[in-house]
Amino acid sequence: MKSFLACIACITFFSGCSSVFYYPDRQLYLTPDQAGVTAEDVWLASKDGTKLNAWATTSPKANPDQGVVVQFHGNAQNLSSHFANLAWITQHGYRLFTFDYRGYGKSEGKANPEGLIEDGLAALDYAWKNYFLPLKEKNKKARFIVFGQSLGGAVAAQAVSRWEQRNNISVLVLEGTFSSYRKLAFNKFASRWFTWIFSPIAWAIVHEATASRHVLPDMNYVPILLIHGTADHIIPLSFGKDIYEMLPPGKKDFWQVEGADHLETYHHGPEYKEKLVEFIQKH
Repeated sequence: MKSFLACIACITFFSGCSSVFYYPDRQLYLTPDQAGVTAEDVWLASKDGTKLNAWATTSPKANPDQGVVVQFHGNAQNLSSHFANLAWITQHGYRLFTFDYRGYGKSEGKANPEGLIEDGLAALDYAWKNYFLPLKEKNKKARFIVFGQSLGGAVAAQAVSRWEQRNNISVLVLEGTFSSYRKLAFNKFASRWFTWIFSPIAWAIVHEATASRHVLPDMNYVPILLIHGTADHIIPLSFGKDIYEMLPPGKKDFWQVEGADHLETYHHGPEYKEKLVEFIQKH
């Protein structure tokens, strides 16, 4: 099955289609009740009018008075399979805002590189105006966190770089992500014996205009926390190290989670939950 999917990926690449990076579906994987949180089902519009679905989740055991966390999720499935990875943070007084890109879950449209960035901007605006600003009036120390995971890290970096409120972000967290679509495609092709011969072609045909490497070197306006598992088999640790080197000196930190696979930080090392909350509270 894996060999078949890899072959399909080859065909997709050779057709020049960037959708090889997107694997959305519309299945409901986990409900907020099952995750122990309360959710508001939200609809918002992207710049071109595409309707996007989101969940704004809070904990029934904690008042969401500490801030807002906007989650940019990974490339497969939809928000109902991703929100649970960060739902625990609601217990610390944060509202978690998880949205689906176009083509994912109940959101309209079809995924494409520029469209996902516009969707991210729409999500940032919505969470800022509808949740953060009202909270800021009550708590001057409230924080606005942007959290990008896997593909979501690449999208989040681009969206943040274009956002008018970027200087007011408390922390940008990038977990298990990459800075170059071409480099990631090359890595995937080169890692399998039946596709390695095609790997050089990735440099020629995979889209790169929206890669985060174009904006990371100039991101000196926001504190950035990189998190990457040392055993990540989806996006190897070297990609995280590349990002750290690209970022300007100063407000950047890099947590290498020993033995953790892709986005396994909070399952592999539960102590990182407290560590992350403490990090956020310092910024």
